[in-house]
Amino acid sequence: MGKDGAHESVVGLFDELINNNRFSEVKIIDSVDVRSQGLGIFPSALSWKTIERICYENNVDAIFALSFYDTDTKIDYKAVTIEVDGPLGIKNPAVEHHATIATLIKTGWNIHTCIVWYQPVV
Repeated sequence: MGKDGAHESVVGLFDELINNNRFSEVKIIDSVDVRSQGLGIFPSALSWKTIERICYENNVDAIFALSFYDTDTKIDYKAVTIEVDGPLGIKNPAVEHHATIATLIKTGWNIHTCIVWYQPVV
């Protein structure tokens, strides 16, 4: 679930940014690998040099980076005794199994801008 879920999180953000109409172009840049091994904490921030390189090489003004992805899955299981009709119409006891799975997905994003804002000289 980790790799596929993280990818779907990126695709979901991509779709929302496209629909937002605030951006003239939105790209998924998967040629850059800035992953760190997650242990349920935010990784170190990208260096400004890395941010500038990614922006320059991909001709973008901002980077939305998935910095944190974690899932927590819980399974609730129970067995229930029920009666089912037997071949002669006689009720027979049977065990019915119920499993409920709930998954909590947590994502964290870093937003980096590549634009340098200058104050006009008065």
